[in-house]
Amino acid sequence: VADKKIDTLIEDIYDVVSRPEGVRVEEQDRISFANSLSRVITTSLEEEERDHTLRMSNLGKCDRYLWFAINEPRSLEPLRPEVYLKFLLGHVWEGVLLFLAKVAGHSVEGEQDEIERNGIKGHRDAVIDGVTTDVKSASSFSFDRFDKHLKPEDDSFGYIDQLGLYADSTRDDPLVTDKERTAFFVGDKTLGKLTLDFHPFPKKDYDRVVEEKKEMLKSLVPPHRSLEYADVPYNKGGNRAIPTVCSYCQAKGRCWPKLRGFSYASGPVYMTKVVKTPTRKDGSPVPEFEVWTPKKK
Repeated sequence: VADKKIDTLIEDIYDVVSRPEGVRVEEQDRISFANSLSRVITTSLEEEERDHTLRMSNLGKCDRYLWFAINEPRSLEPLRPEVYLKFLLGHVWEGVLLFLAKVAGHSVEGEQDEIERNGIKGHRDAVIDGVTTDVKSASSFSFDRFDKHLKPEDDSFGYIDQLGLYADSTRDDPLVTDKERTAFFVGDKTLGKLTLDFHPFPKKDYDRVVEEKKEMLKSLVPPHRSLEYADVPYNKGGNRAIPTVCSYCQAKGRCWPKLRGFSYASGPVYMTKVVKTPTRKDGSPVPEFEVWTPKKK
């Protein structure tokens, strides 16, 4: 196979999956994919919850979430079974994307290599054609953010720091031949669209970032809530709600002890202040549900 550049990855995969005459899949790629798929599924079923430690994959998350997850893990809302299945299917979809990259003739190396930096560990997804790459399964809404280039102000889950830490910690790895850029390889799990979102090779002092996180986690009290996670006005009438990103957080019941939940047609809304009872267009009240909160000792 001729050397390929990651820049043609998407068009090459589209060509493979739509080629009328089909494409030959090498036996080693079949076996590798079968093993990878088996590993993803069994690991998801066997592993214990890992959010109780600081890892590369959660380094960029909200400091308050990290503090609760590591210092008060029982204060986290348990995930529903369907959420676990959603995560599992996302991992499978990411494995499919890497398999297709191989079939399309691109170099995929270093898959799930363990990386350590200042005592915290992580597993990079892969190095594709010499570029440190993080593979993401995304909803159509999230996909658009990557497709239009993920900006730091829109990166509520800390993906950019996660990728940057992987790249910075392996800059001397001979597999990493491109020292100028990193990439998110993202698949829309609903519509099947693919995109590559390139970011400059990191220049941030990640040693300092890691140590600051460790110091924050040693505190006896959780850190103050940053402005990006402050509650916001919801419709008219003085009601306020937590940001959308916080609604997915397992620590919201601990972080916001007096939350009230309302079942809108578009999804649940968690309000911090209710001045006017939420109503539907026909004037009937929006159903309220009990928000999960950690049990007191």
